[in-house]
Amino acid sequence: MNFQDKLMDAAATRVAALRKSLTVLNAARGEFKKVARRHAGRFVQQNSPLFAAVRQDVSELARSTYQNLTAGEAPKKRAARATRKRARK
Repeated sequence: MNFQDKLMDAAATRVAALRKSLTVLNAARGEFKKVARRHAGRFVQQNSPLFAAVRQDVSELARSTYQNLTAGEAPKKRAARATRKRARK
């Protein structure tokens, strides 16, 4: 066996080891994504009421601050539209 053959065998061995490593990393990435998705969904579900309450508190604070600064009435909450917008052609 000459030097070139030995070099090719060593390179083939390293490539095989790298392929195994990449396979393991790709599998781990998939598992990590699954866990992250599950936890993100759970986080949103658990904290959704908290976010809604914070949004309402911030809106009230903004209205009161506006009223104090302008010495007038703060704008009321906008009512939802009774009719839908027509689609443009």
